[in-house]
Amino acid sequence: MKRLMLSLSVVVLLGITIIGCSGGEEVGTLQFKANGEDFVRQGFVSKDGWSITFDHVYITLTEISAYQTDPPYDPHSGGHIETDVKVSLDKSYTVDLAEGDENAEPILVAEAPDAVVGHY
Repeated sequence: MKRLMLSLSVVVLLGITIIGCSGGEEVGTLQFKANGEDFVRQGFVSKDGWSITFDHVYITLTEISAYQTDPPYDPHSGGHIETDVKVSLDKSYTVDLAEGDENAEPILVAEAPDAVVGHY
């Protein structure tokens, strides 16, 4: 009996956007977005000619944090993140990376209000 085994690594890109400002120390709403790359929504053809599409690609995200660091953190060097500002989400979030059509925007996971404006 032949079995087709598909091993799929989904790269999740968390986009972080600040919108809005208020007086005093500048703060805004920090948006956390997830994107599973084009092949999740558009599908692809495997090396052996199989056309592969997805109805759903569910992921669960926990302990999500965004950091402001100076100098910028280098993930290739490893080590502890020395942060000036940290914004964290306490809950777990399950999102469907295949939601929407080929041209849909990244999926909004959550927002953190009153985040200090800056580069995260």
